[in-house]
Order: sequence, then structure tokens, then C-alpha cells
Amino acid sequence: MSKVNARFLLAALSLVASGAAAQEKPPHESLLISTEFLGCSGEPDRTDLKPTARRLTINNTVTFLVSAVGSCGFSGRNLTPVWKEDQLDLTFETFSPDGSVVMCYCEYWAKFTFDEPAMYLPEVTVNGQRPVLVGEWPDGR
Repeated sequence: MSKVNARFLLAALSLVASGAAAQEKPPHESLLISTEFLGCSGEPDRTDLKPTARRLTINNTVTFLVSAVGSCGFSGRNLTPVWKEDQLDLTFETFSPDGSVVMCYCEYWAKFTFDEPAMYLPEVTVNGQRPVLVGEWPDGR
């Protein structure tokens, strides 16, 4: 191979590699597409009241379906994902609209949908706590 062809090949490979690197965004640059507070599914059927997180992927998006246990009768608000480097904390607040609290437990659910880079996160936290990860997750958890 001539020196000119070798230089051209090296330059072409560098261009392709830099273009591919530019297209791959780190997870913390992932775009939030939507959030939704889903409400209460009833009393948890487990003794461990830790939050849970499920990961669902479809069409280059990832939805995290998360739950946290709280007192009955609450509503939800402030669905805010917080990035700390490549760690994602999915937060939502439960509150009593009329100030009353019922003395029972309820499992509250929320979902957060992101574009493709967040698909490869090996774990998330829920309201600052490490959840029970349910279903399939990328290696690294």
C-alpha cells in the first residue's frame, strides 16, 4: 500500500471513529421524553417495603416504571429525574391533597421515559434509595 493510500485510509478511519463517538451520548445527556404519576396499586404484597424499578425498552426509548411505598390516600407530583454523573435518581413526591393520612400502606407508581442513551444504565435509584431491580437490566448491576 502506498503512503498516500495509507494516510487516506488512516484519515478515513479517524473520521468514522470520531463521528461514531460524537453520536454516542453519555447516559447523563439522555433526553427526558415524558413522566407520569400512575397512582396507588393497593397494599404491597411483600414484607420488604423497598422501592422497585422495572426497565422497559421499545423503539429506541427506555421507560423506567418505579414504585415506592407510602401512607394511603396520597397523590403524586414533582416527577423529577436527577442526574449525578452517570447515576440517575428517579424522584417523585407523594402528598395528601386534603391533609389527611390513612394508617395503611400503599404502593405508588410512576414512569419516566427517556431517549436511547439511558437504555444502557445498569441501575437507577428511586427517591434516593437503591431499589429492588425487577426484570432484565444491562450487565453491571
